[in-house]
Amino acid sequence: MTADGDATIRGGTRAAHAALSPITVFLCVVATWILPGAGHWLLGRRGKALLYFGLIAFAYAFGLWLAAGRNVRLDQDTMDLYFFGESFCGGFTLVAWWLTRGLELAFEQPLLDAGLLFSTVAGLLNLCVMVDVYETARPRPVAAHA
Repeated sequence: MTADGDATIRGGTRAAHAALSPITVFLCVVATWILPGAGHWLLGRRGKALLYFGLIAFAYAFGLWLAAGRNVRLDQDTMDLYFFGESFCGGFTLVAWWLTRGLELAFEQPLLDAGLLFSTVAGLLNLCVMVDVYETARPRPVAAHA
């Protein structure tokens, strides 16, 4: 805390986003769930937004490509946990699931496991990005040094 009672963030500067309402913070996190990097974009962190979007979109799309689109599915018990991880990329997963819902595992997919891994890791990375959006929008106050 500073002498006037305002909270400070790392580096001793006042928080630029400290006045954001909880609803705005929630909407930024949900925007990130729908589209990776969208929450940072809304918070004005355009460089971070583009970086996160590019990395996560590439990993997710590469996973879809490796598995020939057959990795985003709920009809097989062995893929439930993977789908849970992928679901943290909400927008990507909903679109991919809808577009590939008619595809069947009619033959062996040698790269299915690698595709599952890439798309699931992309979802888990987006979960980390959602936490970062929250931390950016609601920074923790740093105690003053004695």
